[in-house]
Amino acid sequence: SDQLPSFPQWHRYTELLQHHTVYVYPRMGFPLDTVFPGMIGLTALPTIDVSSTEIRKRVKNQQPIDSFVPLAIANYIQENKLYIG
Repeated sequence: SDQLPSFPQWHRYTELLQHHTVYVYPRMGFPLDTVFPGMIGLTALPTIDVSSTEIRKRVKNQQPIDSFVPLAIANYIQENKLYIG
């Protein structure tokens, strides 16, 4: 949800919305008021106070992320060597 204000500045964002459903996860301090058509705000989920940038940084620095993401996600990131380069 922290990316919603800048979403219209994303490259070809309208095409993204036309071809894909975009799920918006709530983040503390960033309400889901401006969800665009084609987006689904995940309002029934708890808000989190960590950014994807922080997750990527922690992975790159070989720091644990298990308190921020489900185990299956942490395993997927590790198995596919995401964010290490």
